[in-house]
Amino acid sequence: MDVGNSIKPMRRLGLRAGKVAFHQGLGGSKRVNSLTGPGTSRNERFCTICMLALAIAFASSLSMGAAPAPKAAARVAKPIDMELPGKSNDIKGILRAGKIDPADQELFDNYFNNFLFEQFTNPWPQLRAPHRYSLDDLPRLRKDLRNYLLLDKSGTAYVHLNDLVLTKCKDIAFGAPYPSHDAAIKVNAMLMMGELNEFDQSGKPKPWAKPFPYLLGTMTSPKSKDHLKAAAMVGIERYAAAGAVPADSAKKVIDALVALINQADPPAGRDAEVHQFMRRNAGQILAHIGNPGPENSVVKALEKAAADPKMRPTLRCEMALFIGQLKIPPATKIDLQKLANAVGHEAVDVCKQELDSAKAANRPPSRRILLLALLTAKEALVGGDSKSGLTAATAGAPAQKFIGNLYGKVKAMQTECESSDTDTLVDAEVTEINAKLADLESSLVAQAPAQAAPVAAAAAGKQAVKQ
Repeated sequence: MDVGNSIKPMRRLGLRAGKVAFHQGLGGSKRVNSLTGPGTSRNERFCTICMLALAIAFASSLSMGAAPAPKAAARVAKPIDMELPGKSNDIKGILRAGKIDPADQELFDNYFNNFLFEQFTNPWPQLRAPHRYSLDDLPRLRKDLRNYLLLDKSGTAYVHLNDLVLTKCKDIAFGAPYPSHDAAIKVNAMLMMGELNEFDQSGKPKPWAKPFPYLLGTMTSPKSKDHLKAAAMVGIERYAAAGAVPADSAKKVIDALVALINQADPPAGRDAEVHQFMRRNAGQILAHIGNPGPENSVVKALEKAAADPKMRPTLRCEMALFIGQLKIPPATKIDLQKLANAVGHEAVDVCKQELDSAKAANRPPSRRILLLALLTAKEALVGGDSKSGLTAATAGAPAQKFIGNLYGKVKAMQTECESSDTDTLVDAEVTEINAKLADLESSLVAQAPAQAAPVAAAAAGKQAVKQ
């Protein structure tokens, strides 16, 4: 499958092509922003993770020349009531009032069920702007729907609309296939389910608890297709970031995500790139939850993934970063020095891989890759404020001195890499970096050797290793 050609259709879902934006908590420096690409909002980043996976796995079904849906009975487009598009102001008035009069109930339901949600699933070329949409406008439709929901945050109209949206999204996502672009339509509905809110007494929004079982069920069901699993994970990440994962579901979420991270090889039928991005998103969700896991299962899974030479260097860096974002209690039985040592080895491995690949390909090393390895290691060790990360859990233990020494050496390499704004290193910098890298490695406790990442392909193509 041509992954490059799969990126264009993703723009129809309002998603930025390119590399996944990394966690916002990397200190906010200009250098980090330059590493992770143009700034994105949290929702854009969440969706990009999901839809990059979808792009890779389902490019053929989303392209303009998409193959027909399966032979199962497909949906049939409903005729649209051409008076409904002009009722937008009436609907807004009902929502602002906070309640639906019995005389307005039919209009209210018809507007959303037979107009707005019909556009979620079918283009209507007979409509004129601003009511004319196509599949290119799926994210815009989600935004419009969220704007309606913001007009009333607590009244009976809001409650009814929330229930109506959830019911329709479930029907779209889990119901019969659509004649064309079925994957995009169903993913858009799943994303909408994860964006629904409820409001506390102070008027502060939080993810609505009611859709969560459907997101979790989709993510964990062996019958769910990968594009729906990825979309469900987008929503679950939002719950985790807001601290809104239901307590009675937390263990099931953690166990499922740990199993996904521990699954180094993709299951049959799943593209390897999709699998890596799903593992990455699993790590991000676990970092948001912050729980080390039963018998420290989360810590062990992230440590193992960070040490995996088959994983993309950028994803290895993120796995190390997620380790430092866990909320590890000071009295934990985790060997924090061993964990910090693993973070150090991950940074060394990624830097060495890039330096060796550059040498084999007769090209200058990428400053971005080296900085990413160093910055994420630093954040894992001490956080953005130099007192969080793993060091926050040491509480004066012997590991604190080890982490402090390790941080100093990583920081020295970071300073050397940041001495220039060029994208690549010059020979003098390579010499200095190699010396500091050797010093960093000498301070680490040796680990069992892992299979080296291949550099032959880079040498043949004279390009950087896949990031």
